[in-house]
Amino acid sequence: MWFRRKFLLFSISWLLQLHAIAGFDTEDCPFGLLIRTQKVTATANGKTLVTPAGGRFRNFSMRDYSFGKDGKYQTKLYFPLRGATPENATAVVGLLHGMNAESSQAGSMFNGMNALTKLDKNIEKGSPLDEARKRGKRVDHVYAEAIDQPGCGNNCDLKTLTYEGLLDFYAEYFRDLRQRAPGKPVIAVGFCYSAGFLLEVNRRNPGLIDGLVLTGLIVPDPKIGFDFAAGVETRMYQDGTLIENPAVHSLADKAYLALPWSNVAHPNGNTPTLLLIGKNDPFQSPEAIQWFSQWAQRSGENLVFRHIEGAGHGVLGPVEGFPESFISVLADMNQLIGRTIHEPPK
Repeated sequence: MWFRRKFLLFSISWLLQLHAIAGFDTEDCPFGLLIRTQKVTATANGKTLVTPAGGRFRNFSMRDYSFGKDGKYQTKLYFPLRGATPENATAVVGLLHGMNAESSQAGSMFNGMNALTKLDKNIEKGSPLDEARKRGKRVDHVYAEAIDQPGCGNNCDLKTLTYEGLLDFYAEYFRDLRQRAPGKPVIAVGFCYSAGFLLEVNRRNPGLIDGLVLTGLIVPDPKIGFDFAAGVETRMYQDGTLIENPAVHSLADKAYLALPWSNVAHPNGNTPTLLLIGKNDPFQSPEAIQWFSQWAQRSGENLVFRHIEGAGHGVLGPVEGFPESFISVLADMNQLIGRTIHEPPK
């Protein structure tokens, strides 16, 4: 009973704070609510970032980053301090995190960044990631980076959390990445909601993205996927392992449900695409898995669909008890990157 009362009071306080956030009109980013546990911080020398869970990722740095017309969008950019740069890389990768949970921020993509850029000192010896590094064929000189998306991490911009606003945000980001890496293949890696928005960005902007990696993709149709209004609350947060970010939750859901690509035969067009879905992903229904399989059959070599044993909603990290799963994920990602390198950028 005590816990229920405490939870009710906590929920009411969240709603009151959200009401205040609705009038957000400042660049000072004062809301502890929004970045309370998401914030990724740097040490004084800028060489170590600390994730909300307390894990350390060495040899990364972060900086202020603006892009779009007249620097319309402002956020934080996270990048390796050694290895390839956008200018000298063989291929460049933009890693986009999911939304809705307080753990949704750029730091959640660092496992993928580690693996793709071969930052060996970040990898624990003998770990599944170490095994993947030693045994998998790698694409050399890959540059990968991550950014905080609107309402997440160090980015307090809630105004962009609309359907057209988010699509423009992603499109402008990849245009800027292309300008920073002229002539290089650009690969977009999206998780959860970001994966779904990337499909529409790619449909609207042919040639902007050379390769897509979609992880934890959710079909934006309740008849195929699940009822968002009930599903998100009951499935994602029921065990308390994830904390909802209510400042983003309702806005992102509304925008995501407007995506039209579930009614399209080839949502990825002609762009080489890797679709990675965990077999234990609570956001997937049997109908969604069937839809993914049929999409793959229609697309031939342009879409590789992997239904990954032991994995849940996220697949860009070692799966406990299933190290081979992550090794195969890395192999598939490197194969896609290699394909974009051998096919001239659009």
